[in-house]
Amino acid sequence: MKTKTLLVNGIIALSLLLAAAGLDLARAQQASSTTSAPAMNWTRASEYGFGLSDNFIGAVTALEVFNGIIYAGPTSRSSGTIMFNSTDGLTWMPTSPVAFGQAVPEPPPDCGDYWYYIWDLAVFDSQLYATVGIACLNTWVYYGGMVVRTSDGTTWEAVVPDAFGSPSSQAVNILTVFNDMIYAGTANITTGLQVWRSATGDVDDWEDVTPSNLAMPAHYYASDFQEYKGVLFMTTNVGATSGISQLWSTEDGTTWEAGPMEMYSCEPNCIAGNLGLLDDTLYMGVWNFISGGELWTTADGTDWTLSASTGDANLVGIDPVGVYDGYMYLGVQDIGTGVGKLWRTADGMTIENASHPGFDLTIGAAVFPNTGVIFQDHIYLGKYNWEIGGSIWRNAPFETWLPIMYKYTNE
Repeated sequence: MKTKTLLVNGIIALSLLLAAAGLDLARAQQASSTTSAPAMNWTRASEYGFGLSDNFIGAVTALEVFNGIIYAGPTSRSSGTIMFNSTDGLTWMPTSPVAFGQAVPEPPPDCGDYWYYIWDLAVFDSQLYATVGIACLNTWVYYGGMVVRTSDGTTWEAVVPDAFGSPSSQAVNILTVFNDMIYAGTANITTGLQVWRSATGDVDDWEDVTPSNLAMPAHYYASDFQEYKGVLFMTTNVGATSGISQLWSTEDGTTWEAGPMEMYSCEPNCIAGNLGLLDDTLYMGVWNFISGGELWTTADGTDWTLSASTGDANLVGIDPVGVYDGYMYLGVQDIGTGVGKLWRTADGMTIENASHPGFDLTIGAAVFPNTGVIFQDHIYLGKYNWEIGGSIWRNAPFETWLPIMYKYTNE
């Protein structure tokens, strides 16, 4: 039984943590219970920008474990991107030639500032696959998209060298494995996104399985894939700040059905975020630029429930970033302070602040969606920071326990 002193301390701690998350007690409303929850400790597992002085790395956009080694895909400013790996999760070495040995096209004249990127990593048929390309920040044009792969972590080959036939306007940004085939989703602001798949991953062995009823070019960005109960789900949207979003699903990989739209009722001021799977529940983040980011859940893939909302127009986005020890970790974007936050949930409704202590909460830094991987009993997350460089973080052993659990309601 808690004493009065412990209860008062718990209320104070709860208030401080809510304030740190950009919320207040009134907005969070009544907590269902005050439970002692472990304060997640974090340690930086890489140097900012991997310590490179000749190729600034602003983000770690992809992480994957392959053959007992963790691989990191960054986003860089010059001469093409490069892959890193680590055998202990702390010492990182370059493991690919610049731009994977491929010719890097020059950006178009109106591109402005641009980045070379590795958007996603996936393991398929005993090989590691990566999506690479270039993004123009001024025009939101993606180009030069490729898919490369390796069987030994050192020697890379391009299996999609030309962005599926549209090298000047298309990126390949997401990968997944479904029903023994590898799938790739693209971004194309000119003609709309595409979905391709392959049973081998080999050059010239890819099939276009883009939804035939997808409005083009309104849907130009494939956001995320997630398999759930034998069905492949995909979120799509028109861009980074507004537009038409949609949830799609397929059982056979070729016939797609459009999902419900109630989670996008705030169009054009909301967009689909990332998907995540915890236990028997499918999660989806929604960026809402009016009333704050939302977290939606389903137990059957058909009926969706709004489980949590930030309730703050500054906290615009919630994205699942990874699962560890029974929790779904959520990256939260705060446009008010410019600081990215990290939360977690075990049930989709009760949300905990997982950003403390030690987690990098500097302005301009945030967790990149879907970078969470488990390696040597730690969860690893990739972060971006366009000022001092991207970095990799991992959880450290628990040292303190704080009563920080609170619950969002939709009333």
